[in-house]
Amino acid sequence: MLGSTGAFGIDDVVVSSGATAVLTADFDDLGATAENRNGALTFLMTGKTYRDPETNGDITLGVFTVNDRVDDANENNILDSWEQANFERLLAAGEEFADADGDGLNNLYEFLSATDPNDNTVGPNGDFDLDGLTNLQEQLAGTDPTEVDTDDDGQNDFAEVTAGRNPLSSADNIVNHYMALAAADTVTFPGAEIVLAGDFSVSFWARLDNLADATFVSRASTTVGLDQFNVALVGGKVVFSIGQYQLASDALPGAGWYQVTAERVGAALTLTVSYDELANDVYVDFVTTGSMFAADLPAGDGRHRAGLYRRLRH
Repeated sequence: MLGSTGAFGIDDVVVSSGATAVLTADFDDLGATAENRNGALTFLMTGKTYRDPETNGDITLGVFTVNDRVDDANENNILDSWEQANFERLLAAGEEFADADGDGLNNLYEFLSATDPNDNTVGPNGDFDLDGLTNLQEQLAGTDPTEVDTDDDGQNDFAEVTAGRNPLSSADNIVNHYMALAAADTVTFPGAEIVLAGDFSVSFWARLDNLADATFVSRASTTVGLDQFNVALVGGKVVFSIGQYQLASDALPGAGWYQVTAERVGAALTLTVSYDELANDVYVDFVTTGSMFAADLPAGDGRHRAGLYRRLRH
């Protein structure tokens, strides 16, 4: 039963038995009863199934109400309120790419460009984000008409399109870059979806101005006082830590570029530090190995951080 005491709204109810949903109610069916999306199916004609009404929920005085929690029920990247204001209904699947007024700009780009989808005298030739590309040119390129630099690579969309570059990817940057981090600077990536529960490796290039202590790459753990892993420069050596276990390289010779690979395979730990030992553009690998108890890998808490004292190249 939903309700009986107090007044409130309710949505997206899911009840599961083990890993299986047995009741899903989103209240979008607008019928005399509330449909259970996991309810049994029935049929009158072979292959023509529909939800068995006996699995639906009886409603006593409850009211289906337009949701103010979400504004894109049909998931087409257009606000439902805009669709209602301009079409007096929600668009059908795929209709966001239709062109209601025949001006060349589809409904999605009319919405993004804040133009009238029912007036073909406005829209295509405007430039909503003022990046030099018209709204229609943005649509043809697939770029975001609300963002000057869709792929966030430091070159605006107009410059990339006119230069024949890909405005949707930063991978075509003409000049290779690295991230320079001053003391206490960090770059933190969300890592909740990255599960490190077994074998893993971390690899990067580091440019050092000196051999002062630095934290290169680390991931916090759920264990207080311990990182899940940490690769750092400590006392002039590269140190690879997993929980309480540490593996240290030989002392580094000085400033310069280093390639570092830290790897855990089962109980085996490997730390490889490569550098141009003879200043002849040939990088030599220096490998250190060790071991740990495989079960001692701390659980990560979903935060990945690159925090170089000097510079990190990626």
